[in-house]
Amino acid sequence: MAAKRSRSWWRRAVRRWERSGLGAEEFARREDLKASTLRWWRSELRREGSESTSTPVPLAVHVVEQDGNAANGADGAITIEVGELVVRLAPSTDVDYVAALVQRLGR
Repeated sequence: MAAKRSRSWWRRAVRRWERSGLGAEEFARREDLKASTLRWWRSELRREGSESTSTPVPLAVHVVEQDGNAANGADGAITIEVGELVVRLAPSTDVDYVAALVQRLGR
């Protein structure tokens, strides 16, 4: 009989799957899960997230201005660091997109 797992356990498992870059079948095989169950939980958690009315939690961002192009690289790219993750964006990237990205990365 399969172990009963909590919603928070599945939330973490789905997050690991999404970050892994693997397909559902491969990730499920490695984690000894059923791919169909993994997909169902992803759908369930997304539905839950879209129905959420909670207030977004602000993400603290430390901005450092440096002389010349040193902060953004020679190509003018904008660099965002969240923990160990580094994201480089073109200077023309839509501001709303950047804000949404930073908010998602901070979760």
